[in-house]
Amino acid sequence: MENTIKYHQAEADFAKEIIEKLEMISVDGLSETEIISRELLLFVLKHEIDTNKYKMYLNTITNENAFHLNLARMGNRTLENKKQVLDYLKLLDSLPQRIDYNINLLRASIKEGMAQPKAVFSNYGYTYNKHIVSYSTESEFYKPFLNLPESLSNRLKDSIIKVDVLNEKELKNCLDIASKKLPPITGLVCSAGKAPMPKRIEDTELSEWNSIIESHLTGTFLSCKIFGSHMAKIGSGSIVNISSVVGFNPGPVLAYGAAKGAIINLTKSLSVQWASNNVRVNAVAPGWPDTPLLQPKERKEKRDLTPILNAVPQKRIMNANEIAELIFFLLSQNSSSITGSIINCDGGTLAGAGWFPYGGFPNN
Repeated sequence: MENTIKYHQAEADFAKEIIEKLEMISVDGLSETEIISRELLLFVLKHEIDTNKYKMYLNTITNENAFHLNLARMGNRTLENKKQVLDYLKLLDSLPQRIDYNINLLRASIKEGMAQPKAVFSNYGYTYNKHIVSYSTESEFYKPFLNLPESLSNRLKDSIIKVDVLNEKELKNCLDIASKKLPPITGLVCSAGKAPMPKRIEDTELSEWNSIIESHLTGTFLSCKIFGSHMAKIGSGSIVNISSVVGFNPGPVLAYGAAKGAIINLTKSLSVQWASNNVRVNAVAPGWPDTPLLQPKERKEKRDLTPILNAVPQKRIMNANEIAELIFFLLSQNSSSITGSIINCDGGTLAGAGWFPYGGFPNN
């Protein structure tokens, strides 16, 4: 707010200087066009002085214009090249700060007794509500990504790098390539892993155990080591590891549960280690989302989901988008104070575990 006040004061002072110079110019000898231009310029400059004097800049919502109306127009653009895509992503990333700034101006205007009449706000509900969506793909801001030209899509294919998360050399090479082609890498999601199969320990081969531990835990460790260390060096970043409710409440998937529990421990340790480097590390612990892991190809028969639904108070299988939205939040600056946290996204599964000895969940 202080910078805004200084800016408009400086603009007003500059306008006064220009007005003084303009008034020293005699209109004699000026053409009709030049006289009109002079008067128009004087009007604009005096308006800038009045804007500062009466603090008109605090009125971000008027009967003629409003900052949130401009937001809707952002989704009407066409993205034709990589630079436009990157610029648009930067613009979207700045939205929370822009909105907070305008809201602070509104609050300041109320303190000054400058609030607009109710009639000005009466029809604005629709324009507010259209930006409140469940998933990012439903947003007006997502529209430009729906019609990217094929040529652009083909050029961006080289931004997808296939890598073995258990190969440290490949991960380092991936970082080198990505660093040259992309903006600074400040986000990492560790979600690679193989589908677990429930087995008794007597029936579990060491190779099966190692395979699950390596894909989930070792892959997360190496990815954090390579990319997290890079973020720590540049002083900015957010890492989201994927754990599971099984990491808290073990089940018959022995290696999987052990790996996911270890990821929780690793996440908390790294969050402290890199806190002073401005790198946040969190984990998401999903329940049973609708993904291929729910029905792995190793299962010959179709899985009966009844036991799962009985363990979930919400009585439903989660949508993968729900987890994606949570991950996106943890990667964004909106979660800048969150680190070392393990956030459950399980429909209440962990919270409801203690209800079974008392007859199950209540039916309200």
